[in-house]
Amino acid sequence: MKARLVLRRNDGFLFSAWLLVSALSASAIAQPTFTSHDERLPNPDRPYVMTSGTVVYETPSLYDLRLRATNPMQLDYPDPTLGGYAFDSTFDVAFDAVMSFGLEPPHPVSGHGTAHARGFAPGGMEPVFVFETELVALNLVGTSPVPGGFMLRESPTQLSSGVTRVEGACYGPCPAVEREVHVSSYFDVYTELSLDGGTSWQPTRDNEVIHVVQTPEPGGAWLVLCGAAGSVFALSRKRRGL
Repeated sequence: MKARLVLRRNDGFLFSAWLLVSALSASAIAQPTFTSHDERLPNPDRPYVMTSGTVVYETPSLYDLRLRATNPMQLDYPDPTLGGYAFDSTFDVAFDAVMSFGLEPPHPVSGHGTAHARGFAPGGMEPVFVFETELVALNLVGTSPVPGGFMLRESPTQLSSGVTRVEGACYGPCPAVEREVHVSSYFDVYTELSLDGGTSWQPTRDNEVIHVVQTPEPGGAWLVLCGAAGSVFALSRKRRGL
């Protein structure tokens, strides 16, 4: 039997509370947040996971892309700069994905490559830092059922931008203590695919982007929702004198 939400016409408080929980749910999904003790960016603790569905190139389609930094020592700590804070990281990555060619079964693929990401956060809201970011370069080499493998790169002619939010960090002169930071990060990546070793490149159809998001801790979004639901329930009991 399917559960149904029934609201009486005069129960405006519960209706408002339901809207609040719904809004928090959408926010938690749109901005997944995880906790880390590493203040380098991009944060190495979580992979970037494709959430935009499937992108289609001239020949194959690609989905379920996952990117992860493989050498955290290459990543940059943001430094104070004119008007704010900046980072600039060039680093090695590994990836896995699924590719589909026409009527063939989907093929799991994986490989390695390099990435270059940078960002700037204006000062004035410390210890909250909101970095406008760019994935400057991404060059991946993978294996596939096509002889010679394939290559995937960030478009050299389009801007692949994103946002990284870090709460609780300290950049610049800081006490020598371990801090817990809360991180949200995503990129919208314009890509091109090559099946002939880089001789020719296929852009995505309709200029589709690959939206990648750093995944939250398991169940993290549900903890936020449970907390919000608990607060709503407590307020409801208080209003009713229970």
